[in-house]
Amino acid sequence: MIAQFSVLGTNLLVVSPFSGQREALNRSVQPLTDSDIQSLRREATTLRDVIPVARLDQDVSHDGLHHWLRTTGTLPGFADLHSWTLVGGGMFDLTDVAQRAKGCVMGATPARLLFGDADPLGQTITVGGVLPCRVVGLLATKGYSAETISTT
Repeated sequence: MIAQFSVLGTNLLVVSPFSGQREALNRSVQPLTDSDIQSLRREATTLRDVIPVARLDQDVSHDGLHHWLRTTGTLPGFADLHSWTLVGGGMFDLTDVAQRAKGCVMGATPARLLFGDADPLGQTITVGGVLPCRVVGLLATKGYSAETISTT
């Protein structure tokens, strides 16, 4: 069991604006801002890194094949922070983010669902029915359903 949780990251702290109490009181939840991220980076002395993440379940398609998948918009350090291994291609970098490059890293399970045994690297997937995204990296199988990680 410990090995399964280690894959998820046993040394991670997730900060989220969502609170069961706030939601129960029907108060609007405000997302964390870039300023919040900068404050955490500046003020926290025991954090290795602070990486923003936006997750959304949405349709991801390739060549007429569609699957509803969890997508994650984040920064390049996300995979490293989780100790995820790439088995093909590479991670997008900060230049890609600054240029708003439409590159993504796919988990093994979504890649298998959309591409079967074919190599997804260099191929384009469509996220949410509107965003074309070129597959630049492929994550190793982790033993559970992985995500598609995108710069957008």
